[in-house]
Amino acid sequence: MDWTENTFLLLTITTGLPFIIVALITMQFPPKKINHLYGYRTKASMKTQDHWDFAQKYSSKQLLFCGLFLSIAGLISTVITIEKPASIYSSIILIVLTLVILFYNTETQLKKRFK
Repeated sequence: MDWTENTFLLLTITTGLPFIIVALITMQFPPKKINHLYGYRTKASMKTQDHWDFAQKYSSKQLLFCGLFLSIAGLISTVITIEKPASIYSSIILIVLTLVILFYNTETQLKKRFK
């Protein structure tokens, strides 16, 4: 199968690589002040400046992990053949699941850190 026909690979890589790029940028240049424009913005993360600073660092690491995971999963799909409809659904489920995990982990750590 031609790699351009591997939907799972295309969806996971085109999601994973931007996750990695954004994570590296936000790790290098985290948003300094609470804002409504960019950064990890939730009610818990915007509560105080300490919450904000912690959430930006932690979520950037989580986003990097998610991007690496998606990219590796995409590369593994070059070895394992997945039929087209299943590859579309499974890649979307995997992408959504990684985002849910990112938010869950970050919110859990915010609660633990700032009891």
